Amino acid sequence: MSTRNTVSCMAQGQAVGTAAALAAKGGLYPRDLDTALLRETLKRQGVFLG
Repeated sequence: MSTRNTVSCMAQGQAVGTAAALAAKGGLYPRDLDTALLRETLKRQGVFLG
């Protein structure tokens, strides 16, 4: 069971880290981050969002 969760946890960690970096770079609070920008950034990083 824990093996199946590993991939989900890795993707969530990457999303959270990317969101934090984008927010810091833009001088924003994370809640104010444009989610479309986050999705596009994750896609460029090769993250599957299907």
